[in-house]
Amino acid sequence: MPLANAPLTPAGRLHLAQRCQPRPIAHVAADAGISRRCLSKWKARYDELGEVGLLDRSSVPHASPMQMPADVVELIERLRRDHKWTVRRIHLELTRTGHRVSSATVSRWLTRRGINRRRDIDPDGSTNRSTGRITARYPGHIIHLDVKKVGRIPDGGGWRAHGINRLVRVVTDNGANYKATAFTRTVLAVASRHQRIRPHTPRHNGKVCEDRPGAAPARSDPGQGMTTVSCVRSVDRSPVRLRGAPARRI
Repeated sequence: MPLANAPLTPAGRLHLAQRCQPRPIAHVAADAGISRRCLSKWKARYDELGEVGLLDRSSVPHASPMQMPADVVELIERLRRDHKWTVRRIHLELTRTGHRVSSATVSRWLTRRGINRRRDIDPDGSTNRSTGRITARYPGHIIHLDVKKVGRIPDGGGWRAHGINRLVRVVTDNGANYKATAFTRTVLAVASRHQRIRPHTPRHNGKVCEDRPGAAPARSDPGQGMTTVSCVRSVDRSPVRLRGAPARRI
């Protein structure tokens, strides 16, 4: 878009049109370095409409036979706002109802209406996705795994559980160690399914790395008393201890 005060824009056209009052159009056009035909066009618009006629006009054609019908555009916007559907889902719905509209056209109209991004639909960030829960049906149904790099656990430490010799599901994150072939083979040898959580969503596996109020107490050894299934409660949380290395907090 040129500047408003540049030559042959509204300000320059007005100046040339006013100079044509006492002088011939051909002389003014020669002085300005433009054709007589071009200056005659702007002079005629100035005489008819005044300064408004010197403004830039839209290049949109007067008629567009292939333009999307207005009712289809409104349907696309309504499906997007009411259901928060994706471009592909809207395309499938339009095809089902008899409207032949490509996915690229749907995406283009969503961009024109300013609702192509999900956060543009609801500024409050609400979503239509239902929250799911990973819930075990019975003890031993699911086991959550994660890595805690602590090198000062003595040999023979921990507790041993008996009575469950076959697991149904093992839940882990998407770390490289959990994608290894050897780990997958070992998991499938003791469980029926290996489930990885959604990428960049650590809260789905938070039971093994967060101090959860609902952590289940377990008694594995009469001499040990009640313990809690949580890797965080074994760490000293005093400010002095937290400044050291993780291995020194045990």
